[in-house]
Amino acid sequence: MVTAQYANSYNREVFAVPGRVEDKFSLGCNELIQSNQAVMIRNAGDLLNYFNLKSNPKPAQTELFIQLEPDEKLIYEFLKQNGRQQIDLLSSALEIPVFRLNPTLLNLELKGVVKAFSGKFYGLN
Repeated sequence: MVTAQYANSYNREVFAVPGRVEDKFSLGCNELIQSNQAVMIRNAGDLLNYFNLKSNPKPAQTELFIQLEPDEKLIYEFLKQNGRQQIDLLSSALEIPVFRLNPTLLNLELKGVVKAFSGKFYGLN
């Protein structure tokens, strides 16, 4: 109770979780809420609402159409037709050396087009 009074004197927010009315250990919290010295918090959503925070932000779309390089388009079309593929099979089927395929696949991953799976497999996102 004293801590809540000090916090209020410094214009700080005080929150309290209500307890059962008949419980002697809940008397302090209930009294703070009743006397408007504390804001009642029932769940995490109450806190988010109090501070005007959103619990599930909307994803932001950065680009409408993603621009792909020629090699990236080739990989995209191959994965679109054939599904998830291992990097070695991609390399031989597209005739792109693995040392050139790795950075291209990474760029596609960063653009959100391709997803890496275990076992050096890649597929469309």
